[in-house]
Amino acid sequence: MSGLDWSIVRATMLTDRPFTGQVHIDFEPNATGGDWTLTRDDYAMALLDVAENPQMIRKALGVCGAKPLKKERERVA
Repeated sequence: MSGLDWSIVRATMLTDRPFTGQVHIDFEPNATGGDWTLTRDDYAMALLDVAENPQMIRKALGVCGAKPLKKERERVA
């Protein structure tokens, strides 16, 4: 086994929508609890955050879009 540090960051469906600055992260095999879509820019932000955080070494996590606020869900419906 190598002595290299590693992290696994799994994403949900990536989109070309604008950056939101918000993601949902969990340690389940698949990201749950958030929106099933994730912007590429938000995913890039999450990757950088994980790479810079020593607490994420040897961890596997799922990343998805942040869950919309209740008011936003009602407005869309």
